[in-house]
Amino acid sequence: MDIENGESYIDLDSHADTCVLGCNALKVETPYPERTAIVSFADPSVGTVTTPILSGAFLYTHYTGSQYILVIHQAIYLENMKHSLLCPMQVRENDIILNEHPKSMTENPTSETHAMSGVTDTNELLRIPLLIRGVTSTFHVSKPTLKQYELLPRLTLTSADLTWDPQTKEYELAEAAMLDNYGELKEPGDRPDRFVIKSISEAILNSIDPLLNEDVFADLLKENRNLSATSTSNRQGLSAEKLASTWKIPLRQAQNTLRVTTQRGVRHIANPAISRRFRTNDRMLRYRRIPHTVFTDTLKSTVKSKRQNQYAQMYSTDFGYTRAYPIRKESEAHHTLSKFFKDIGVPDVMVMDGAKAQIHGNFRRKCTEADCKTKQTEPYTPFSNSAEAAIREVKKSSGRKMMETQCPKRIWDDCIELESFIKSHTAIDIWQLEGQVPQTRMTGQTADISQFFELGWYDWCLYHDSAISFPEDKLVLGRWLGPSIDIGPAMTGKILKENGNTRHVSTYRPLTKDEYHDPVKIEQMKQYTIQIHEALGPAAKESDFEDEFEEFVTPINKPYKDKDTKPFEVQDRDEYQDFDAYIGAEVLLPYEDSMRTARVRERKREADGSLKGTSHIDVMFDTRAYILEFPDGAEAEYTANIIAENMYAQCNADGEQYLLLKSICDHKKDGHAVEKADAYITVNNRKSLRKTTKGWLLCVEWKDGTTTWEKLANLKESNPVEVAEYALSVGIDDEPAFKWWVPYTLNKRDRIILAVNSRYHKRTHKFGFEIPKTVQDAFLLDDQNDNDLWAKAIKKEMGKVRIAFDIKPHGEKAPVGFTHIGCHIIFDVKMENFQRKARMVGNGNETGTP
Repeated sequence: MDIENGESYIDLDSHADTCVLGCNALKVETPYPERTAIVSFADPSVGTVTTPILSGAFLYTHYTGSQYILVIHQAIYLENMKHSLLCPMQVRENDIILNEHPKSMTENPTSETHAMSGVTDTNELLRIPLLIRGVTSTFHVSKPTLKQYELLPRLTLTSADLTWDPQTKEYELAEAAMLDNYGELKEPGDRPDRFVIKSISEAILNSIDPLLNEDVFADLLKENRNLSATSTSNRQGLSAEKLASTWKIPLRQAQNTLRVTTQRGVRHIANPAISRRFRTNDRMLRYRRIPHTVFTDTLKSTVKSKRQNQYAQMYSTDFGYTRAYPIRKESEAHHTLSKFFKDIGVPDVMVMDGAKAQIHGNFRRKCTEADCKTKQTEPYTPFSNSAEAAIREVKKSSGRKMMETQCPKRIWDDCIELESFIKSHTAIDIWQLEGQVPQTRMTGQTADISQFFELGWYDWCLYHDSAISFPEDKLVLGRWLGPSIDIGPAMTGKILKENGNTRHVSTYRPLTKDEYHDPVKIEQMKQYTIQIHEALGPAAKESDFEDEFEEFVTPINKPYKDKDTKPFEVQDRDEYQDFDAYIGAEVLLPYEDSMRTARVRERKREADGSLKGTSHIDVMFDTRAYILEFPDGAEAEYTANIIAENMYAQCNADGEQYLLLKSICDHKKDGHAVEKADAYITVNNRKSLRKTTKGWLLCVEWKDGTTTWEKLANLKESNPVEVAEYALSVGIDDEPAFKWWVPYTLNKRDRIILAVNSRYHKRTHKFGFEIPKTVQDAFLLDDQNDNDLWAKAIKKEMGKVRIAFDIKPHGEKAPVGFTHIGCHIIFDVKMENFQRKARMVGNGNETGTP
């Protein structure tokens, strides 16, 4: 190989954490900030060398005779190296398929074996066969001319847009999550919540291969020395002095400016002779950055909407922000990504499942160009992606509204779009929000709900139709479908006309109460409803949502049967989780300042694979540890005694679980409900209200985040005040099922609330353990429990505080300046392990104010 004439080779080096360019690389411009790398040598006499990080190009000649330009971005440049190095992780990050297994060692080799493949800028698949040089995979390249660089097709091996961080731990963690304690691959069902990282990588650089000895660095080192890149750190090349000189500002202002700003789009011209145009991508500068991880997933409906949409791309966060973009085809998902970047901003990380429309093609390319790292969740683990939960909740709430308003099902996309806005502008009990709504947390600006609250979904309205001529009334009846985003003034709304078309108008208003009872308007509404169903189809009903909106209605007494099982080998009882009474149990536990239902998933294991803890006949001494899973996918470790204590605390004597009501969000009635005309009955010539709750169901959101439909009769007994206030707020308090008891309940509201509060204020116990009031009570409880836990707590406390006291003989007077003060001991129980605690304190109420 003629090094002097520009011939060289590129080695694949898994020890390199960043690609390295040798002397035969053509230096080109870099669209990322100018940086430098500090490379450490093994020989202490050499120390470290500071080298630039830039982009380089090579000429590759295919065995067919075709020539291509290979471009490597974000690489270390060492001008005295006669060959170059490729970091496999950095290459794979750019969607280059790399197979390093030699063909001679493969049982059934193919053209993909020991080769590198990628798509060029001309949409051509280029496969580069790899050679073996010694024990290193390599391929031949040469230095291109400027004309070749500008005219030949090019294959980009490493990304110029996605910031390369060789210090990340993501690959290490992702690989560890795939293996069990014995280093074996976990079965898909046994793998914990983890991410398969596709666009973030890390390899720890311990030493660069012996090829970097005297034949490479002879001119530099003059002797045999090993280059050991044990630390490769990047630093910004833009200095405060340079900025002060360019902007003509004081040096201190320049230093402060660099401290609080980024330089994502700075370009460095490594070769001034290049005339090829700069790359036009500016997504990393065009959009604002948001400091939140965003999750995305695709919602699919079996019904094409009026706008021909069959999908919706959902974006959400773990603090409740949700945004829906209806689309016609799954392949259009990347258009919603551009819209999200423009409307909201670019997150640092985007989490998604393995859908091809998301992990490949334009969607992935746009994320990369915007410097947004992508993470892919493991298949069949929907709890890893909060967008799955967002889709579920949007389906449930939009389905309820569509059934309640009897709107055509073909406008489902307008409904979920509005519902996502409502959820993003609703203050919910999530700790991260700090009392704000998700929209405010997401954008950093106070959210405005003006365009969302004036009307509800599918409400009647009158809008101004300028096409109608005098003397006809220009105010026309329509249905409100939500605000018009990015169309017209700020308060423009989407109005559904009676012919099924949608108009975007800014002049509209809701119907007044009198207009709802106007016979003329009632007839117009009837004719409108007939025409709209002729144009868009029949009204939505519960059976319409069984396929596309799974389980948005909670089934009541749904029949089930056991599945047939096949014979299997019985494992050891301790290993076989079906014998464990806790597996599959659900228990309400504190989580992020609220109570959430967690499910016991599996036993916790030690590092050597053995089960953690041992069982005991007394639940208080059961030390078995379990992994519990919360609805958002978070995991926590709890022992059996904690689980049992919470289970007992939340159940009555019959084993029925207590549920804490958060809010009532919807209502409905069936054919058995009493109509208003039949509200009164006559008994013994006395007319009175019919006392019934038959036929009414309320949709309840519980404190653990779940929603269910419950009978009015049950909720009236458990939460009378909440039900009465809900009935009054939504205007159903005049229905026969509410009219006979709601006014009385609201009049006695304060007395009822006081009674409920006193019923639950029990201060004698904590976590199920009785708390002693005095030392004598503590010893008595120890005798009753046949242990000395309280006695040990008292002894431990007195041993600590005894050093602070000077015990005088009986009868001796206190020194001058000292005053007598009484003391007592207070008792408590720790939550972590139910440990008894005792604290000696003074009688502060006996001390006068200083």
